[in-house]
Amino acid sequence: MELWDIRIRYRPVATGFQTGGRIDRDDHCGRARGHRGSVTAYHWRMTRQSQLPHRVPPNGAATVLTGAARAVGALVAVLLAAALPWPGAGEREASATAPGAPRFVTGWVPYYGVTDGLKAITGGNEGVFAEVSPFSFMAAGATDLRVVGGTDALAKTLTALRAQHLPVVPTITDGTPKLAMAAILDDPITRAQHVQALVALVVLNNFDGIDLDYEGFAFADGRASWPTTRPDWVAFIQLLGPQLHAQGRLLSVTVPAIWDGGTSGYTVYDWSNIIGSVDRLRIMTYDWSVAKKGPIAPLDWDTNVLSYITSVIPAAQLSKVQLGVPAYGRSWAEKLSGTCPSTASLGTISVQMENASKLAADHQATPVREAKSDEMMFTYDQTFAGTMSTSLTPAPYVPPAVVAAEVDSADSAGLRPAVRMIQPGANVTCTVRRTVYYPDAMSVKNRADAALAKGLSGIAIWALGYESADLWPLLATSESGRPAGTAVIGHLDAAHAQGGSVGLTGWAIDPEFDLPITVQVSVNGGAFSGPILAGNNREDLPAAIAGADPLHGFEASVPIPTNVGDNVCIQATGWGLDASPTTLACMVATA
Repeated sequence: MELWDIRIRYRPVATGFQTGGRIDRDDHCGRARGHRGSVTAYHWRMTRQSQLPHRVPPNGAATVLTGAARAVGALVAVLLAAALPWPGAGEREASATAPGAPRFVTGWVPYYGVTDGLKAITGGNEGVFAEVSPFSFMAAGATDLRVVGGTDALAKTLTALRAQHLPVVPTITDGTPKLAMAAILDDPITRAQHVQALVALVVLNNFDGIDLDYEGFAFADGRASWPTTRPDWVAFIQLLGPQLHAQGRLLSVTVPAIWDGGTSGYTVYDWSNIIGSVDRLRIMTYDWSVAKKGPIAPLDWDTNVLSYITSVIPAAQLSKVQLGVPAYGRSWAEKLSGTCPSTASLGTISVQMENASKLAADHQATPVREAKSDEMMFTYDQTFAGTMSTSLTPAPYVPPAVVAAEVDSADSAGLRPAVRMIQPGANVTCTVRRTVYYPDAMSVKNRADAALAKGLSGIAIWALGYESADLWPLLATSESGRPAGTAVIGHLDAAHAQGGSVGLTGWAIDPEFDLPITVQVSVNGGAFSGPILAGNNREDLPAAIAGADPLHGFEASVPIPTNVGDNVCIQATGWGLDASPTTLACMVATA
């Protein structure tokens, strides 16, 4: 087998994207506000390396990308392999995570806040995490995938995640112009190219999977495009999922919410027809209030969304779904009186959870919990004094529709001095009232408990680094209902000799995690195969293993020459505490 190294040339590309107004970094970058950050495109060529370390052993079903994927991959912006080290199977160290921790939390580490974002998984609270997504990639075209925020930030995030043996599932956003991604998916040729590019990005960088955050369909393209985009999106996911799974990798999809029984929200993403092809479905239930003051993620809305989730997602697939929750709030301004100077702050301001209590204290405000929204709220007034830098513009004159023939004489009691426009440099003052809504630790826990009670995997937090320190010990008290223990468990049900291959069926679970893990097969003590994803539905598992979901079965035909009577063994590799390969079972091959 030929293995491929990556040599990179790079050039800077125009920075960021912004749709007007102020930048609000508390939202996903595909949304209406956007993020600004340096975007660098990495172009690379491949060279043969006979001794290059590679995750996939040379003997197995999922070994290397096809020639077509290599060709497409040559246009993919990926990282220099040497800059993104990962431990080999024999180099993994034991995690410091406490045994039996309830891993039901995922989240995003944004490229612009890596240091703060990584505190959550390196400060002794990492035991609640099921996986973490570096928010670091952007699709600028079918085969043009770019690193956002620079390679140093991404390398730092990946190093921290791998040190904790957490699944690495980076997020890629849609950075194409309006309707461009929809056009890519509408053409079967460019759709296939995009799939191959994504698979190449994941496999060549040894990621455990990829998380798609393609919000342009919802927030840029317009609803009129949805009838066309919806089936193309489904076809894309149904193509991408199996190709990633064939490489032993995972597919996560992050989408906006749908509620009111499917009559409200962003139905273009068609949850029910993509759920069978994905391993994680993250529902973004935040930004209920943006333009006007109000809660960010009111609990009654979350309840409404959860009701729709359970009505369209089969019970056996619910363990794939996570409820997206915010760790930020907003502060809205309303002028109460006067004329404001140019220096007055009148825009909407983001408020991170960790800073909200101090903000209230600084302004002698007392936060109260709204019963309906289950969010914290407070108000405070500010007075601004200063000078005007621009003059006020009078309203244009609009002639009346009807002109009266004559009018009554003026009433002197109602006369007032003429209104004068304030000129630049004039001293002015105004009073502004700010209204702040934000979630606290209890708000997040209540949503986590609601999601777990419905059979969902848990929650996904936007964004890690925004939260207050009291969140993690509170979440650790929630009951995830996962199986006990940390050691990988599994069973080989059958091994059939098929001449040039061996057919396998069985199951494998890492009790700490609900994501599918991979198994590998060896015949007569030979080299182990490439990874086989154990993500099939096994309806018998929940009854046999308390707390287990059914999505941990495997069935595969692996191209290893096998005869009746040969000894067939399987091993599995989990995450967390027990991250080393573990031999699960051996059996004699039958016909």
